[in-house]
Amino acid sequence: MNTNQNTILRLAVAAALAGGAATSYAVVDLGIPIPVKFANELPTTGVSLFNAAGDLTFSAPVTSFKPTAGQNLQINVTLSNGAVYVGTPTVLCNITTAGPPAAAGSATLASLNLGGAGTSQAIYSLSQTSVSAQAGDSGTVTTACTVNASAITVASGAHVNINASVTYTYGTLASSTVAGAIITFVKGVSGFITGPSTHVAQVTAGFLTFTAAATTATFGTFSFQGNGSARGAGVDNTAAAAAAIVVADALSSASITAAGASLAGSRTGGVFLVTGGACAAGTQASGGPAASVSFAGLTPAQVSAGLTVCLNVNGTSTIPADSVTATLVGVPNTGFSLVTTLSPNVLATITRNGSSRRALNIPNAVNADQAFIRITNTSALAGRVIGTLIDQTGVVLGTANSVLITAAAFTPNVTVILDAPTLKTLFGIVTDWAGRAQLVINAETTSISVVNAIRAANGTLTNLSSESN
Repeated sequence: MNTNQNTILRLAVAAALAGGAATSYAVVDLGIPIPVKFANELPTTGVSLFNAAGDLTFSAPVTSFKPTAGQNLQINVTLSNGAVYVGTPTVLCNITTAGPPAAAGSATLASLNLGGAGTSQAIYSLSQTSVSAQAGDSGTVTTACTVNASAITVASGAHVNINASVTYTYGTLASSTVAGAIITFVKGVSGFITGPSTHVAQVTAGFLTFTAAATTATFGTFSFQGNGSARGAGVDNTAAAAAAIVVADALSSASITAAGASLAGSRTGGVFLVTGGACAAGTQASGGPAASVSFAGLTPAQVSAGLTVCLNVNGTSTIPADSVTATLVGVPNTGFSLVTTLSPNVLATITRNGSSRRALNIPNAVNADQAFIRITNTSALAGRVIGTLIDQTGVVLGTANSVLITAAAFTPNVTVILDAPTLKTLFGIVTDWAGRAQLVINAETTSISVVNAIRAANGTLTNLSSESN
């Protein structure tokens, strides 16, 4: 028996029994690997989970045991949650004595009294006659019994943990029961999405390319991987030993969908998939341009190797700031449960760089002093203006990175004036802030000019601009 693959349960119970002495049981040793893990994606019909002889085993040493006419050793093994034995297990007890060496290593089968094949219980006994028949039986007798079961079957539709409960009884003395999980079900195949990656559309290139004039952005990578500790093969008595599940065991095909405004528009090449994690590798599939691009019918081999989503731009259409989401769906093989679905996940973030300024000393909307922030587009590009408002204790007010001015409203040479009531609305602020706030301004243009003016209650207008333009 291969103890690394096939040992499911090893239970050690020691009884210090000298004649009619009181019973003493040791702790249970569950051995390795206990419990055995099976893939939760396996078919839920009644299937045999163990095939080779010895797949279900336990050893039960009994120390200083000398049976008498009224004291046999009884072993009762019961499976939980509707699991049953495919064949009748055998219980083999090895006998050693204080007599001649020739007697050492002798063995005898314990007798099956009840249950066995087709049931969830098997009861055995080791009698005085069996032990006394050994040569040289003149002193202390030690038995070490091992139970072997060729296979067990789980009930139809059951993906529940299976426990083995073992009750030991020595003659008329009180019995002792030990139990342990021998089978658990865990996720056998999982989907993974790496990311999000971040890409910056360059303001100096008119937002037509990414950093270093790149026209290709490598987004995240999708993959399915099998759980190496979960068995998935060798069910239904088709193999000698169950093997770790692999993606192809449970997965028929997969699909990937990427969505975002940056994927649409007149961008030659659109969206494509590659292996190897770099967009320069061989293309597996391509699609788009469209706001949502799907790739279906992907094979287990493809998704096991990992597929990377790439965006190819043509260098003539502007790249919008965007958040690209992704969905990964696995289609199971017939009879297997759904492998996995990951949706939605942020796959990539596209930002635009540009110009930054700060406006300080901004009173709230009900203050007698009134703030006016004049923002002028001094570049040749149209672009959004994004802002974050921070109070004088450093706490962000409302929603950070809110759009203050749209690209359509911030064309070259345009000036937009923002006051405190407008800022309160744009940032979604409910309660007026205390003291004076600062406004962090980021424009998706090559240059801007910001003038921060305060009109006092007496009408005096003061320029409080904190940074040169």
